[in-house]
Amino acid sequence: MRISRYLVRFRKKNRLLQKEIAALLNISREHYAQIESGKFVPSIKLLRTISKKLRLDISIHVAHDRFTLLCKSEQQSRRKPIRVEHSSR
Repeated sequence: MRISRYLVRFRKKNRLLQKEIAALLNISREHYAQIESGKFVPSIKLLRTISKKLRLDISIHVAHDRFTLLCKSEQQSRRKPIRVEHSSR
């Protein structure tokens, strides 16, 4: 499960608003909304803060997200042919 989905589920389960969680994390509600929507990947520092303040073990979700990003980048690199230009002498 992506970290963004995990945070949404946590927030809804605990009946919290985005602005409440954002205030706990000292970030704007807009910034937190971007994290939940998956448009923004939080920094390691922010992930630590999320884990500490919300008392969540997010390591497995972070590992999953990083692995997914790695796989996607590997797939994209396979699709794009590498152009090698030879210098003419």
